[in-house]
Amino acid sequence: EEGGINGAMTLTSSDLEIGEYDTWTQDGVAQGVQTIGIRFPNITIPPGSTVLSASIQLTSDASGSEVRQVTIYGEAIGNAPVYTNDPYNVSTRDKTTANCVWDIPPWAAEGLSGADQRTGELNTVVQELLDRGDWANGNAMNFIFIYTGPPIPDGASSGGRQTKAFDDGAAGVAPVLTIVYDL
Repeated sequence: EEGGINGAMTLTSSDLEIGEYDTWTQDGVAQGVQTIGIRFPNITIPPGSTVLSASIQLTSDASGSEVRQVTIYGEAIGNAPVYTNDPYNVSTRDKTTANCVWDIPPWAAEGLSGADQRTGELNTVVQELLDRGDWANGNAMNFIFIYTGPPIPDGASSGGRQTKAFDDGAAGVAPVLTIVYDL
């Protein structure tokens, strides 16, 4: 997660706030609406494959029903590096031209992992990554979630979407990338 106020990074959060004002502070500064980066290592798809569909399945960490929209990009590199604690380490990375605008449906409760918690179609984003000359079977992909919905008032720490993160530690709650492809 990258803070929207000063670009502060946190790499070990148990949840990711998508379209919500995060009151997490660094040096006394609330971080605001965050930019989210999710990394998937060891993607075993050969170069030259055709992507038929792709999405990321999330698991809700809270309910949220306000109108929320994010635009999802891939990091435009053949083997995406890990995120670091350097400020603005998500938003300053090169992004794919292809993207997915996801109007996120309401989430009724914590612990949901169904159609409403699945991103929109990411096939063009993944295809752009696979078509790169530096893509190799077993490389990593990063996805960058940028909030593009209506303005969120400072301190509005509810109504958005909170999803479980890999660092939650609970089995079966980390984001899952699914790619269907043809050789």
